[in-house]
Amino acid sequence: MAKVPVAKLYNHFYIDRKFERLNLFRQLHEQYGGESVLYPGSFVHVTPSFVYPTAVYVDNHKEAAAFFANPANYAFIEKRKHYKGETTICFHGVDFQTGIDEPDESFDLLVSLFTGFVTRWCKRYLKRGGLLLVNDSQGDASLASIDPDFQLIAVGNQIDGKYTLTDAYLDTYFVARADGTILTPEWVDKHLRGFKFRRMADVYLFRRIL
Repeated sequence: MAKVPVAKLYNHFYIDRKFERLNLFRQLHEQYGGESVLYPGSFVHVTPSFVYPTAVYVDNHKEAAAFFANPANYAFIEKRKHYKGETTICFHGVDFQTGIDEPDESFDLLVSLFTGFVTRWCKRYLKRGGLLLVNDSQGDASLASIDPDFQLIAVGNQIDGKYTLTDAYLDTYFVARADGTILTPEWVDKHLRGFKFRRMADVYLFRRIL
């Protein structure tokens, strides 16, 4: 399998586009702790490994498989990580909807960014009390908002690639507009996008409570 240049691929998609989100993951870890991350649909976004010592990435893209097969990536992560001790990385080159070879309730953080319905298929792998970081580009935050297993605990917005998390005024999020439309899983399945709420955020942080 051909080796993929680290800097070219990672820098192109995340650093050059100010989409690395390193300060977001650092805030999450500093405020809420945790050691392990599951990232379905990750492509080559290995930023969580700069902050969390254990990370499992899942993607069925061929470039992602080649990227994680390149040993240079692990040296790259070692140079940028913000913790001492060993780094553990696992990659599954599969469609996360078909199942992931990982134990249920074994991760502190589940990441769902621009990936589809991660909460539906991968909630089982998140510990009770664990965190879900999610956006609503494809409706996954909308689904989490009506899932009784999740409780909203913070929202985040970014300016020029820098995120700020807050737990203020959480009751003003996920409030439906006054057009009579009711949010249901069926609505999200049909439209494949987030619901139009009165107030939106770039990312949402939920805790699994059940």
